[in-house]
Amino acid sequence: MMQQLHKHLADAQRVLRGLPIPAELHADYLANERVLIQDLLDELQQHALETTDVQRLAEKLAEETRNRGRQRTGIDTFLNEYSLSSDEGIVLMCLAEALIRIPDDATALRLVQDRLDDGDWQTHVGQSGSMLVNASTWGLLLTGRLFRTTDAASFFSGITRVATRLGKEIALRAIRQAMSIVGQQFVISETITETLRTVGPYQPVANGQGETRYSFDMLGEAALSEDDAARYLQSYQDAIEALGSHYSEAPTGIAAISIKLSALHPRFEPRHVDALRGVLVEQIRHLLEAARDLDIQVTVDAEEAYRHHLTLSVFHDLYISPQLRGWDGLGLAVQAYQKRAPATLRWIADLARRERRSIPVRLVKGAYWDTEVKRAQELGLSDYPVFVRKQATDVAYLACAHRILQSGGALYGQFATHNAHTLASVVEFARYHDNQQFEVQRLFGMGEVLCEVLRDLHPGVPQRIYAPVGPYRELLPYLMRRLLENGANSSFVHHLNDDRMPIYELIRDPAEELEDGRYVSADVYPPATLYGPGRVNSSGINLDDPATLCHVFEELAVKLPAHQEIRSLICNANSDSDAPPRPIVNPADTDHMLGQVRFAGPDTVDLALTTATDAFDTWRRVDVGARAGMLDRLANALEQERSVLLSLLMCESGKTLAAAHAEIREAVDFCRYYALLAREQLGTPIQLPGPTGEQNTLHYEPRGPFLCIAPWNFPLAIFTGQLAAALVTGNTVIAKPSELTGMIASRLVQLAHQVGFPEPVLSLLLANGADTVPLLTDSRLAGVSFTGSTATARLIQRALAERNSGFIPLIAETGGLNAMIVDSSAQPEQVVRDVIESAFDSAGQRCSALRVLFLQEDIADAILDPLKGAMALLTVGHPAALDTDIGPVISAARATELEAYVKQFPSGAVTRSPVSGAAHGHYVAPTMIQLDHLAMPEREVFGPVLHVCRYPANALDEVLGLIRDSGFALTLGLHSRIQGRAQHIGGAVPVGNFYVNRTIIGATVESQPFGGFGLSGIGPKAGGPNYLKAFCAERTRTINTAAVGGDAQLLGGQTRD
Repeated sequence: MMQQLHKHLADAQRVLRGLPIPAELHADYLANERVLIQDLLDELQQHALETTDVQRLAEKLAEETRNRGRQRTGIDTFLNEYSLSSDEGIVLMCLAEALIRIPDDATALRLVQDRLDDGDWQTHVGQSGSMLVNASTWGLLLTGRLFRTTDAASFFSGITRVATRLGKEIALRAIRQAMSIVGQQFVISETITETLRTVGPYQPVANGQGETRYSFDMLGEAALSEDDAARYLQSYQDAIEALGSHYSEAPTGIAAISIKLSALHPRFEPRHVDALRGVLVEQIRHLLEAARDLDIQVTVDAEEAYRHHLTLSVFHDLYISPQLRGWDGLGLAVQAYQKRAPATLRWIADLARRERRSIPVRLVKGAYWDTEVKRAQELGLSDYPVFVRKQATDVAYLACAHRILQSGGALYGQFATHNAHTLASVVEFARYHDNQQFEVQRLFGMGEVLCEVLRDLHPGVPQRIYAPVGPYRELLPYLMRRLLENGANSSFVHHLNDDRMPIYELIRDPAEELEDGRYVSADVYPPATLYGPGRVNSSGINLDDPATLCHVFEELAVKLPAHQEIRSLICNANSDSDAPPRPIVNPADTDHMLGQVRFAGPDTVDLALTTATDAFDTWRRVDVGARAGMLDRLANALEQERSVLLSLLMCESGKTLAAAHAEIREAVDFCRYYALLAREQLGTPIQLPGPTGEQNTLHYEPRGPFLCIAPWNFPLAIFTGQLAAALVTGNTVIAKPSELTGMIASRLVQLAHQVGFPEPVLSLLLANGADTVPLLTDSRLAGVSFTGSTATARLIQRALAERNSGFIPLIAETGGLNAMIVDSSAQPEQVVRDVIESAFDSAGQRCSALRVLFLQEDIADAILDPLKGAMALLTVGHPAALDTDIGPVISAARATELEAYVKQFPSGAVTRSPVSGAAHGHYVAPTMIQLDHLAMPEREVFGPVLHVCRYPANALDEVLGLIRDSGFALTLGLHSRIQGRAQHIGGAVPVGNFYVNRTIIGATVESQPFGGFGLSGIGPKAGGPNYLKAFCAERTRTINTAAVGGDAQLLGGQTRD
């Protein structure tokens, strides 16, 4: 029965079509930058504004701001002294953020010692009159000298001797105090009560000129749990009440607050829109009603690009709420670096006009640029959601400013910038449009002098300080992004503080720079060209875009696998000996019968090897370029067949949509990468050195028939990788997939035949594992490529060892007892996200999945509490459901085995995610088991089961010994800010893949070749530069060129110098 599947697909389409997002926003998501910018340049040129007016004002602003340099605020001075292009600037930022979070002195000392070698602190001492700069420098220099060798002849050695007598702990206090000073420059206060005391009572100003407005930013990082969201909600409520009381006598619009939607809902993600939209709107509406009654403006903050449609949907629902009708205090932050910014402004302006109201718009440039670029590359998107050239963002900002100021009152501009040219443009644009209903904003602690100069020149322009409020440990990650944005080499703030930069260069019109071709290039190329000209990156679907996602579900609904009978694909096979058909069942819904499979009998198994043997001699002679071309065509066919393959992966192997999509991309990457390697490595012999009169060459040649045995957990990607490597190197292949995923394998082999691989060269053998054992001992077999369990790999190895014929290679990738170590310098939020993904993605059915988490006891609770909260929010269910995070395990037997394992542990040590509505599938709840002692599990538990151990800071080497002694060596993770620790662990525990400060799954072809050793496998890494060579025989050829009368080159006088 397919009713459940059809229902999920239909529900997803209903939800996605119900979002109030116009087509223009979808079209601009990944628009071509040059085309879009040209449209914006044309738009700017339509306005008859004299650019000389802008340049004149910008020059005044920049010159006077630079002249008042001695009045610079702490952060401006800080950026001048510690450029973020310098090692010292980067180290200071890392220390300031990390030291506030680290609870134990031992780890804090290690971090300081680790980072001090990265900076030349002595050159900064006394170079500034700012207490901020000198406090940071003296603290770091003092501690740096403490941890390094001293120079008795140096003045600074005296300080070192004093510090040595006082002890490292006191020195650590000094540096923590210095870092605290840095932190105070970012955050106005840690609580709203302290903030309002700092701000002082509201003081009316005649005509409103010169008054200071505030927007209080109560941001934290995104909520990870319901408890986080409740805490942030309460902080917003308290802040609104406090602001209402403090500003009770102030005019409308003086006080404002920013809210972050991802802080109010822990699953603020596009896939969860149906569940969160109503709940979040109801929660925020009550906040907004309170703000309206107290005359406090509220701005919905901008976040990552993938959340943009979701943010707009929630904003729309709030704005049209009957309870808020007529209120002009609900605003929206818009990021100019997003390509959708102009379209977003048009959409919200239309919304405001329909409601006959005005929407305040805080226009910013954006602070997630590097994250957006990396994410687009990783996902293989067609383009970037943000502009990759700084001048393009600047032009977009100006175009957006025009749209706001000419909106006829529908939008109220709040222009956030520290750039003199941008500020001058806004002022002149407003004059041009005869619209003085706008304000400018600056970040607390930055841009103060620039805004003072503007106030002197244009006292009528209202100004607002964007003031972050909250505990330093929660706000600093967010604020670091702001500092990086303003302190980067290309920023106005950075260059303003550099007297060597001429003013005319500082205030260049970005439109002119783009037209002249004098733009700052980030050397960022389209995601498709990530790997250079030799290989096209696999294309990805933008699953964060509702319109694209809806189209995917529409395609899935019509591409569902038809009920079919599959059997081996072998030339001239007679199926009389094949076994009776077996049912193929959807693991997500056992009522859904996909078809049936007939496993090969002994005669068919033998015929597969005979066919491969007979075809080998002809196939080996096919030019390597022709074989590589077939792989390229197979890669293209996989992308063209994406909808069918998505459907098969979701139905036969229980993959979620995201996991299935990633697997198809990996299969494509295998094909293209191995085609590239074959052309580079196998096309021509390698010339080897030797004496005069002798020619030595090394040749890579195919071995013969290969048996490729693939697993069920990656039935397309791993299967494709094995076949692609064996075929492109000139071997013939007997492809034996898992008994559980024959439909996927059958479709792949059919595609391979269609793109040109001859049928005798590639045979599909659907059979029980036991029935293929005779192949292992047959002298005609030339090699085995295997991915699966360690136990099965041992059986294969034993069978090959007992052959009476020659030795043949075994390339095996098996399992792993994969661990992650987390010390107290790690970011808890990042750890929680990475642990969830590493342990539970694909229901834990990955060779690389996280099995054991070692937490330093000083921060164990700070990680386990939100980890439990995040686990409680995971959605376990049918892969076709829009909001499913984790699908089923592969079989009923696997589910039974996992449940039996979990029952061995005391209930108090076990935390499990909820499982609902999954009665007809093989579902196992994500499980965390806390062990009461340091230990590794006795075996690999292949499913969504995570073990957790606490360790004292001084027991790290014991932890490393446990991991090393397990015998597995596949993947290992570390979360730490201490670079030296990463080097130490990487050397102490040799594993195939070592990941630092990220997940331990999702190895990318070519970037992270995958594979281990010991109990985790044998052979070169899949997706790496040496993989193809394992499928080849190396042959050396030596020719005595002097045997026919001498060395012609030598006799001709062509000797070496």
